[in-house]
Amino acid sequence: MAVADDPAFALDSGTVQFWFNARDTHGKQALFAKAGEDAGQSLEIRLKGDRIEGRLGGDDGTHVIETARIVGEDNWNHLAFTFGAGGMKLYLNGVLVGEDGFAGGIRDNREAIVIGGSNADNESWDLADMDIDHAFNGHIDEVAVFAGALDAGQIAQLIGNGPLGVAPAAGAAALSATTGDDDDGNPPPVDPGWLANDDQPVVMLFE
Repeated sequence: MAVADDPAFALDSGTVQFWFNARDTHGKQALFAKAGEDAGQSLEIRLKGDRIEGRLGGDDGTHVIETARIVGEDNWNHLAFTFGAGGMKLYLNGVLVGEDGFAGGIRDNREAIVIGGSNADNESWDLADMDIDHAFNGHIDEVAVFAGALDAGQIAQLIGNGPLGVAPAAGAAALSATTGDDDDGNPPPVDPGWLANDDQPVVMLFE
């Protein structure tokens, strides 16, 4: 599945999250990619056998987080990859399994997003003319991109409540998605726009 680039994805810091279930763990299998042959800020999350790699490009090359052998077959796992001023962090099922101090982002990345494959060697921005390789053999669900690097507590909320059920970090100014209480007297839901300085909300790609 490919998603065209959008200004909402021009992020200095962010979080990519999804669930995945691998039928097998052989070879390189891309789970999420926003990459391309000319993308200096290329982003890829992939399996390398039963390890996970988070890859983010910068002016000095590609920075890589590689986990130990932790991914099994035929079971669901939650993955979250954060990037920004606090560095790169990779969480599996809520546990921090790897990190790197590189503080890059994807603000200048204009490539499409590919789910379940990689466009790292692609030369075209045309979704109808893309070269996709390293296909993932399995299932991927609830892919979401946040404008902001979530912390460990918020990632735990992702696992329990889903992408729209994350509360603001302590001290963050919450924005209301609606005004006034509903008919049952419940307060309005919180818009996840607090996650970015420019109030960009979470972007759900697909469920």
